[in-house]
Amino acid sequence: MFKDLVVVVTGGAQGIGRGIVQEYARNGANVVIADINKELGQQLEMDLLAQGHSVLFAQTDVSKEQDIVSLMQKIVDHFGTIHILINNAGKFQHKSLYDLTLDEWNDMIQTNLTSFSGCTNTR
Repeated sequence: MFKDLVVVVTGGAQGIGRGIVQEYARNGANVVIADINKELGQQLEMDLLAQGHSVLFAQTDVSKEQDIVSLMQKIVDHFGTIHILINNAGKFQHKSLYDLTLDEWNDMIQTNLTSFSGCTNTR
């Protein structure tokens, strides 16, 4: 169903993102695992490659424009294009909104709301 499509999943190394990556890989997609966690991302990549799937891990902090630019270049170099982009990465503070510092708030907003949509120079 997804054979030969290139799917990028941010936050793809763990939780819901991991499940999304696994399902697309099982359905024939070329999957890019974009995640800040290098250890989990590399492990998932190795596991899926060992199963014969086409995957690529790219350590990426979606709150940093340069990481997104680097990710895009890596995808273009490896697969040539993107067909599906799943913006799954997110940060959530486990405390009251009133207790957040301005830096914590800004980091959460940058990751959850701006990230890919705020980087227009990635073509």
